Amino acid sequence: MKKENQFSLVSQGLRHRIGIAIALMSTIPLLIAGYIILLYLGTKMPAQASILLLIAIVCSILGIYLIGEITSSILRLHRLARTMVNEDKFRKMDKDELKQLNEVLKIMGGGLGILDEETGLHSRSFFETAFHQELKSSISSQRPCGLALLQIIDYANYLKRYGRDIANSLLIDLGQILIGNLGEEDRLIRYEPDKLAVILPGKTGSRTESFIENIKKRIERYTFSYAKEIIREVRVKFAFVVCPADGTDSEQLLQKARERLK
Repeated sequence: MKKENQFSLVSQGLRHRIGIAIALMSTIPLLIAGYIILLYLGTKMPAQASILLLIAIVCSILGIYLIGEITSSILRLHRLARTMVNEDKFRKMDKDELKQLNEVLKIMGGGLGILDEETGLHSRSFFETAFHQELKSSISSQRPCGLALLQIIDYANYLKRYGRDIANSLLIDLGQILIGNLGEEDRLIRYEPDKLAVILPGKTGSRTESFIENIKKRIERYTFSYAKEIIREVRVKFAFVVCPADGTDSEQLLQKARERLK
């Protein structure tokens, strides 16, 4: 069983490790700032200052090591990804390695059918496999699994009035609002042209409902602005189901969720 509270530098996610590295590397600038303030005030440095400085140096070295480890992993992934994409396509990409890697992964994901080409979100085919696997895991581990559907009301009108690019940008922005509130296990999918689906492993009905209410508030506060076009109000509706409370079969749960959207 996974120990949620066990701290380990090696086992932390990428974001956590970057945060730890920055925190460690920031100790020396903070001590330098403190030293300058003490000099300015004319206060003598205490004997313990040298010990603190040594600790700060060690922390900074550890931070540099972590940053180096992260950078090395990204560069190895970049080199591997480069071998999997046509060289002509690669030459047309941005020169920045991270942007190149992002574009390569999108191409690879589109080729495998796991990414939606227009938005970069997970695709319907990915959803069918992932949802089935999460339900299976939910039943075997006896924990709930939520599924939330978001539908843009009158999406066809946005498509007709603003064009496909802005309609897709609208979906991408909604996706980014959702992504900002997802946990590590959660999955966001473009389920249909006007619908997004979110798989929420471990979420009960009340937690799924709370997640949806939070998203609604964020959408209300968000400004959907695209070049000269500003969409004043984006109307959406939500529905959700939870395994096992609403069923355990993926088709049955999807049907219930779609019916609740009506």
